[in-house]
Order: sequence, then C-alpha cells, then structure tokens
Amino acid sequence: MPVLLIAEANLTEEVYAGIAAQTIPRIRAAKGFICHAGGPSPADGWRVVEIWESEEDGQNWFDHSIKPNLPPGVVPEHTYYPLHAAVTK
Repeated sequence: MPVLLIAEANLTEEVYAGIAAQTIPRIRAAKGFICHAGGPSPADGWRVVEIWESEEDGQNWFDHSIKPNLPPGVVPEHTYYPLHAAVTK
C-alpha cells in the first residue's frame, strides 16, 4: 500500500539544497520511490513530502541516505500516512 511521508526539519534552504543535490539523483532508483517535493515550512524550517510504495521503503531510504547527511542535532519529525492510491504523470 502506498504511503505519504510528511517530514519537517529545522533546515535552511541552503542545507536542503545541499542534501538534495547529493540525494535526488539517487532517489529515482530507490526501491519503492514514487515522488518527492520540498519547500519552506510555516514552522521556520523545511518540509518534505514524499510518496513511497511502503513505509519500510521510505524509512530505509531515510535511514541510509538522508540521516547520515543531516547536520548534527537535526532530527526531522516525520509521519507516514496510508494512501488508497498514488498517481503520477
């Protein structure tokens, strides 16, 4: 079942852009990846929204590709929501 991931972190646009430059070229090949979007959060940070084929796929990607690239002390709050369907272009 696909899941929606919403993650919020106390990051600047520059830090997000640096992480994205390293990871976005690889995320397309990640198991279970469907889509990614990122933008400023109203909570003075950055919000990432992704769709994955499963929570396990999304969590594996975070644990192995994102978490090691985060600045010290940054721990994003992330929540998964089940989806009935996910449609892309």
